[in-house]
Amino acid sequence: MDPKTSSSSSFEISYLMNSCGLSEKEALTASTKLKFKTSTKPDAVLAVFQDYGFTKSDISRIISKIPLVILSDTEIIKPKLDYFNSKDISRPEFIRLFSIHPTLLGRSLENHIIPFYNCIVGTDKYVFAVFERATNSGESVERIESNIQVLRDGVPKSNNVKFIMSQPRTLLTSTDKFKDTLQEIKGMGFDNSYQYAFLTGIHALSAMKKSIW
Repeated sequence: MDPKTSSSSSFEISYLMNSCGLSEKEALTASTKLKFKTSTKPDAVLAVFQDYGFTKSDISRIISKIPLVILSDTEIIKPKLDYFNSKDISRPEFIRLFSIHPTLLGRSLENHIIPFYNCIVGTDKYVFAVFERATNSGESVERIESNIQVLRDGVPKSNNVKFIMSQPRTLLTSTDKFKDTLQEIKGMGFDNSYQYAFLTGIHALSAMKKSIW
């Protein structure tokens, strides 16, 4: 460890390595975003993760991606963990979801997670698959929600869900372009939006430049 590292940083780095399982390199990087003098709050956060079955390796993966989670209030984290824990998903899926997308812990349960579930997912059967594919960032989720709203008229929710799972990148298109693509597909005769071919056509056009439609 660099001898020039301050005593406060040394404490944080040591904690991240010994209690959270980060490598020295990961701990050095994470410590630049953190400042804490005691382990009271971080200990409480680790205890919550452990109570829900996260291993030290799982916790290390989460903290290395979003270091500030270690300083979160447990009252903010627990309701989100409780919400997904109440869904009919396996324990490995539950752990994997937060390990892959720890940013979910920073999203509003009432204003984002629950509305997203109600609008797009709708059934526990698809919880893991949809949230795994569609929650890379807050911005992407808002874009997906907006484009799903465009599709809602006449397109069954089950097809929307399948579309998200198979072609999530298509739904990251700007909403204006997505609307244009939808109209173009309808103009080509794909007017039966109940057919999955309709959604496949949207994906195909979205992958092309508008100049070669």
